[in-house]
Amino acid sequence: MMRLIFTEGALADFESILNYIAKDNQSAAVRFGEGLIETCELLEKIPELGVKKKRSQARLTTLHLSRLWSLLPY
Repeated sequence: MMRLIFTEGALADFESILNYIAKDNQSAAVRFGEGLIETCELLEKIPELGVKKKRSQARLTTLHLSRLWSLLPY
C-alpha cells in the first residue's frame, strides 16, 4: 500500500483552508476536511485513482472531491 506523507506546509495550508471555509459555514468545513481525508486514504489504497497530469515542472494527480478538484503532487 502506498503511504502519503504530508509536509508541515501542506498541513498548514489544510488548516488555513478549513479556517477560511469555517468562517462562513462550520459544517461545510467539517465535511470538506473529512472528505479530503477520506480521499487521501482512498488514494493510499488505490494510487491509480487519480488522473495524472504534467503541469510545468510539477507532477500532479487530480482527484475529484465533492464539487471541488484537488491537486496532489505525486
